[in-house]
Amino acid sequence: MSYYIGRISRAEANLHISEFHRHHGPVRASFFQIGAFRKTQAPELTELTEFVGCVVVGRPNARAICDRFTSEVTRLCVRAGHFNVCSMLLGAAWRACKAMGDQRLISYVRHDESGSCYRASSWSPCAITKARKWNSERRKQTSLPGVLLESTESVPRVRWEIHRDKRAQMNAEIVLPAIP
Repeated sequence: MSYYIGRISRAEANLHISEFHRHHGPVRASFFQIGAFRKTQAPELTELTEFVGCVVVGRPNARAICDRFTSEVTRLCVRAGHFNVCSMLLGAAWRACKAMGDQRLISYVRHDESGSCYRASSWSPCAITKARKWNSERRKQTSLPGVLLESTESVPRVRWEIHRDKRAQMNAEIVLPAIP
């Protein structure tokens, strides 16, 4: 199978995310989105394309990390059965961020997920964040039954990073503990 990447709109990415992402919903804001397409050969010898995945890059959610030189992969969503497409999308996102002057690209992965596509794309696990709800004493959120629902349950997450400076990336890398 032959894959290629291309720029897509946020609406196209959100449509794909709402249909195929396991535990998150669509994004509200982003810097850019990249889609992965599969070339298929039709019986009439015409070339067709199938949209198989997307990556959405935006502003980091953590205020401590939010500087002018860091972006965050807020969604990575690929249909099942399309191998190596996640790594291809992460590589494309990192090349785009470097072209825009970023020094670092980060992403958060649930602790119970392997993160193998990040490791295959030369990312490093750099931190483990504790599970917490979005609501807090300082940040109250009103919930309307059936209207405003939480997008994912509260679980620990691993922060994966890739740096322009490889020494900084090696210094930040941690050893992941076994999943209980």
